[in-house]
Amino acid sequence: METFDIFLRGRRMKLIHNLMYQSVRRQYDLKQAEVELLLYSEANPGCTSHSAAEFLLLHKGQISQAVDHLKQLGYMKCERDPEDKRFIRMTITDQGREVLNVISEIADEINRELFRDFSAEDFRKFKALSDQLIVNMDQLIRERKGK
Repeated sequence: METFDIFLRGRRMKLIHNLMYQSVRRQYDLKQAEVELLLYSEANPGCTSHSAAEFLLLHKGQISQAVDHLKQLGYMKCERDPEDKRFIRMTITDQGREVLNVISEIADEINRELFRDFSAEDFRKFKALSDQLIVNMDQLIRERKGK
């Protein structure tokens, strides 16, 4: 039953993100996947759609639609990797950075609210445990997809 409790907590986190980013999504005509893609692209400059899909746990088609829409809005551009033409690298434009500033303010607010009663040591421990949980989940996903 503890596993189910962890699952429900994860769903709450997703709900919080959906609620908190709702205003920016409306203001800039974005879907939640596009907000997540902008955040991922900021943290991983020059990333590929493949790496984004893998990290965000989205289908390549969802990433493709998100990239197309972000390009259409002028928030993202894509260029072929000069070293390996098979890869297309995604970059956030200046206009996209303006949107990202608003998104980042919301992300900071979420973190402040969620971790407001955490000491620095509590946060460090939480981060370490969360990182290990992610490693374990990724391993389980790889194992199950292989079957």
